[in-house]
Amino acid sequence: MLHISDLPPTVPWTATKLDSPNPATPSSCTRLDYNSPSIVDTAQAGSQFKGPGMLVVNQVGLVADPGMIDVIWKHIYAQSISRCIGDAFSAGGAGHIKLLSSKRLPFPRLTRHLSAYRVLFQLTVKGMHVRGAFDMVVLGNERTLSMLMVMGIIGSASDEATGERDMTLIDLDLAEKIAGRAFSTASPAGTTA
Repeated sequence: MLHISDLPPTVPWTATKLDSPNPATPSSCTRLDYNSPSIVDTAQAGSQFKGPGMLVVNQVGLVADPGMIDVIWKHIYAQSISRCIGDAFSAGGAGHIKLLSSKRLPFPRLTRHLSAYRVLFQLTVKGMHVRGAFDMVVLGNERTLSMLMVMGIIGSASDEATGERDMTLIDLDLAEKIAGRAFSTASPAGTTA
């Protein structure tokens, strides 16, 4: 699980209460509701941090047996869930956010299982259109499943490429810290999810 000391020091971070998930699941997300008697969830933890224009959430789950992560991955994350993430993000924005794109994010494989996604969005702040990114990186190995979510304002349309690159660097730094802390063995570096 992430700690406030893991976050970029250039931002004044505040630890906040972990938000409850939105109970309304878009129809494109039905496989996220996968439930099986063969999955025994033994522990859950989470952390959430806010900074100016940024939000970082890390949720971690522990299952009873390493084979359970393979089952979860097969049914939920083996196929792209980018449409689901985009739909859920739009629904959570209650009409105040314009979804620009939702896609799989190329990412180095830090653990046996890894999937990464990015949602680009636009919103209006004080009459100005600004763009933002919401990234989700899901890591699974052994008995642990960790979900990293990073959301930040990246600026105007002309700032998008730089903002996306910066978000990816933050994602990678935090995912490497999670993988190093949570997983005793990882897949070889250099391969891409």
